[in-house]
Amino acid sequence: MAAEAALEGSQPVDLSQHPSGIVPTLQNIVSTVNLDCELDLKEIALKARNAEYNPKRFAAVIMRIREPKTTALVFASGKMVCTGAKSEQQSKLAARKYARIIQKLNFPAKFKEFTIQNIVASCDVKFPIRLEGLAYSHGAFASYEPELFPGLIYRMRQPKIVLLIFVSGKIVLTGAKISHERAATTEACRLLMVAERQRLLELNTQRQAKADTHEEARLALNVEAEMAIVHRQQLRDVRAERWAGIHTSKRKKDDSPEDGDAINQPIANYDHMKMIYVERVP
Repeated sequence: MAAEAALEGSQPVDLSQHPSGIVPTLQNIVSTVNLDCELDLKEIALKARNAEYNPKRFAAVIMRIREPKTTALVFASGKMVCTGAKSEQQSKLAARKYARIIQKLNFPAKFKEFTIQNIVASCDVKFPIRLEGLAYSHGAFASYEPELFPGLIYRMRQPKIVLLIFVSGKIVLTGAKISHERAATTEACRLLMVAERQRLLELNTQRQAKADTHEEARLALNVEAEMAIVHRQQLRDVRAERWAGIHTSKRKKDDSPEDGDAINQPIANYDHMKMIYVERVP
């Protein structure tokens, strides 16, 4: 069985049967059969192998077989429920084997009204799903209570199937009764997930645009800050040049000859007055 599953996983997808490209993996098939006779459950439990019966806990005999690996619930009314099969053919084969076991115990069992009651399958869309947005956009069909259950419960109307959608991209399909319903559910699931993925891509695009706008604004602020720094440096250079020019002019004035004549001016005036005084003295 493991080898068959490996081969199935390695084979390419048949788009004629699975147009979505997503192949669901069957996890459990639940079927019912009518054996059309009254049964003595205590005698079956005593004579049959791999059978257990505890009427205080459950009013049915629990029987198991290895190939295919399934479990059957046999009721005194002749009704039987078979669970655990991985395909519809295996479920029918297992139900026939259980009916044959009961026939060998001298019960007039027949094989009537074999019906698939539930098909449980799972698939993976290969990308994360934002459950809050999905619950908001499909509020009429979706129910999401993360405090009670980590997955989103999506109830389809046609076909009447329930999807359990998880944030990791894993999806569990339950409630299908025939393969066509399962295929339709898979296609609807794909369309639903593609729409959600497109919405996420648009959201990421908007976020990237906002990030680019913020980056441009940040770069503009950096340019303005650099220009302000350059302007301040230029002002400092101009002030330094002015101070250097003032000190240079002062030094030139201190070293000029005119300043020396101005210092010696009182001595020249004194010699002139002395000459005048000497001329006036008889």
